[in-house]
Amino acid sequence: MNFNLTLGMDSFVPFEAYRLNRPKLLWINLPLYKKYGLFIDKHEVDDEVYSYTLDKFAFSTLGNKWNESSTFYAERYGGLGISYNGGGARAGINGNFQVKGIGPTPLVGDKSPFWYSNGLFPLAEAIKEVVWSEVLNSLLPHGAVECLAIIDSGIDAFSDVHKNKVRCRGGLVVRENALRVAHFERASLFSNPAVNFVKDYDRTEQAINYFLTYLDNQCSDISTYLEKVVYQWAQQIAYARSNSIMHGSLSSSNMCIDGRWIDFGTATCSTHYTNVIAAIGNESFWDEEQAIIRIIYELVFHINKFSKNRCHINTELLKDIFNSTFDIEFKCQILVKLGVGKACVQELIQLSSFDDFYNLFTSLLKKGKMEAHTGVPYFSDKIGKYSFCDLKNIIYGKIPLTATEFILNQKFNDLINAYTNSHLINTDTLMSEMYDNSIHVNHNYDYLHFDVVMREIEELLSSDYSMEKIRRYIESKVNLQIDGCSKHVY
Repeated sequence: MNFNLTLGMDSFVPFEAYRLNRPKLLWINLPLYKKYGLFIDKHEVDDEVYSYTLDKFAFSTLGNKWNESSTFYAERYGGLGISYNGGGARAGINGNFQVKGIGPTPLVGDKSPFWYSNGLFPLAEAIKEVVWSEVLNSLLPHGAVECLAIIDSGIDAFSDVHKNKVRCRGGLVVRENALRVAHFERASLFSNPAVNFVKDYDRTEQAINYFLTYLDNQCSDISTYLEKVVYQWAQQIAYARSNSIMHGSLSSSNMCIDGRWIDFGTATCSTHYTNVIAAIGNESFWDEEQAIIRIIYELVFHINKFSKNRCHINTELLKDIFNSTFDIEFKCQILVKLGVGKACVQELIQLSSFDDFYNLFTSLLKKGKMEAHTGVPYFSDKIGKYSFCDLKNIIYGKIPLTATEFILNQKFNDLINAYTNSHLINTDTLMSEMYDNSIHVNHNYDYLHFDVVMREIEELLSSDYSMEKIRRYIESKVNLQIDGCSKHVY
């Protein structure tokens, strides 16, 4: 999908940025360059790749204005998650990629608070962004927006330490351009008297109608396209939740139209499936899909309002598709984590005895964990009545059982018996195979705990770090592979 042709040029605002004096390339994603047809014959990062990356992307609006300048483009979008800004307030586009942390762009609103207007990106946050991009692109069925490079900008940034501004090393992240849902929404609160470009109303109208024309040229109806889109959104969030992952601040500006996620400042793993709030004002772990329901309503509202042919998209139908897909996908992934083979998962959830088992299982999994709170627990913390491991041992009868636990055990046995009886399979043999599968499932996700990741990065930056050390650190996170997941969806 051609990013520029899909939106129209009114969605992009040119600005000048200046070459940095002392940039340092810290990490590079050579396969991503190859995806865009660059350095096809390269097998490792050499001086040519290093120099090219800095020459193209090591710029800032806060750089020395006597230095060489280059034109970048700020992308205009709206939605509820951008404060008073008019879109990308600290990102600039150059070709197929954009630089996050480039400094304030013309899309900073005149009423935007400091944290939404300074345009800077702490280097530690930049590394964390890449960690989560790489992990989620590997793990989730529809992936994440990929990052190309991390650059030490040589300019101080600010980190938020207990609501205090603390100076720190600044960084840049170079990543793919991506079509966000928010590109088709108004930035109603944006105001900046210092700039003069097409009104946001007109920008939104152009973006939506360019996109509808693009779909027409691809012989795709908008309603059919959106049905596919919300199906992918549901698969993505259900898969993430089953693996106890939360984005933390899902909004139309942090979700791509194709289902990929972007911007991971609040991403974390909640080992115990507790109802964590990763960012104040956002949904908690067990309610995060509600943010997507809201996004569906907002997107349909804008398309229906601004389309020249006056689309009449059925919001309730899209919501029903999302909810039903989310429900089925989450149930399937829970069974997979309990050791059930992928081949029989869908058949199991269709059995009449499944809902009785599932409802009791999830009620026990949530027991004592549903009060929304901040602060992600660690694996060693005792949170709620049961961990996922506890429930797994209960259904396989590996521990002494209370009366309620015995009921859960029996409901699981009834479910498996119903399946084996219809397939003439030995129940004991299948149960043994499933338990063997389940013991290889890792339930300690502390390596993706928000505080663990930040502490490791800060320790890395306090040492004599190098490109090789940062590369190994990022790869170590990806290679741990949650549960050895295969991104299989149903």
